[in-house]
Amino acid sequence: MGQLPYLISESFNQSLSRFSQIRPSRKVLLITGACKTGKSRALNKFADEMRSNGHLVINIDAAKAKNI
Repeated sequence: MGQLPYLISESFNQSLSRFSQIRPSRKVLLITGACKTGKSRALNKFADEMRSNGHLVINIDAAKAKNI
């Protein structure tokens, strides 16, 4: 039995898409929520889609960063 497919909620997906289309972007998108609710997985899935469409994606894991 494999991993269950991950489905991003339509409203969250629309928010990510709208934010990614702002040019130039001078804002920061802050994503919050309870632990283990799929925030990182959703962002990773969205980043994969952006990469497949030719966008440059820079992923910084703030939990692992020593100096911000």
